[in-house]
Amino acid sequence: LISRGAAVLTLLGTITVQSASAAPDLPVLPAGQPTLLTEPYLQNPGKSGVSVVWLTNFDGRSHAVAIELEGRTDKNGDAQEIHYIAESQKLERLLEDNNSKLEMDIPMVSQRVVYRHEAVVNGLEQGKRYTYRVISKTMGGEVFSAGPYQLQALPKPGKPLKILLTSDQQERYNTLANYQKVAETFPQLDAIFFAGDLANHPRRGSEWLDNYRTSWHENPRSASPSFFPALQGTFADRVPESPFKG
Repeated sequence: LISRGAAVLTLLGTITVQSASAAPDLPVLPAGQPTLLTEPYLQNPGKSGVSVVWLTNFDGRSHAVAIELEGRTDKNGDAQEIHYIAESQKLERLLEDNNSKLEMDIPMVSQRVVYRHEAVVNGLEQGKRYTYRVISKTMGGEVFSAGPYQLQALPKPGKPLKILLTSDQQERYNTLANYQKVAETFPQLDAIFFAGDLANHPRRGSEWLDNYRTSWHENPRSASPSFFPALQGTFADRVPESPFKG
């Protein structure tokens, strides 16, 4: 499976390069004030580590994951941390267009400014949960931090797990209520398996990040929640009037 995955990624990389070189220059949407575009999320757990990923609208000076060292404090009584540096990548192929549900008008197809940051946290003990936060620093020195959250390595064989199997999110309004009920029923999931149909138009950045419609009050179903706000429970932060946060 690893070999097949590597082969597919190589092919996709080749297609991306060829398409990008042949594509005309597109206008770039203003990135706006620096911000974290998502909460961090976990991928690819191994026996002693896991990847922490998050998205921002700025390249930044540095990005890292800070793991709290249990029972160890500094001279001020604050918890000591170990930092894992993230590698960053600009997502070159995310776009917006005049069908994007944003608070601005997009007259034509435009590039969206999004950066992906991934830190591989290793040296973890199987079966133990660790407290972490993510830290992103802009070129001007402004610091953005999110947390605390928890992470863990791949569980030991035979350990019972709580796993959410889900699919077909695709901006559906009901996903907000469904995911909120899952969180209320199972406050701590061990894993989420997503079978497919995450978004309707995968290259439209707002479908992943920040769909919004000012007509929400007249027609709540027009909210069309984006992937990350629905799955990470942050939709109500953007639309406080929503009865469901995801």
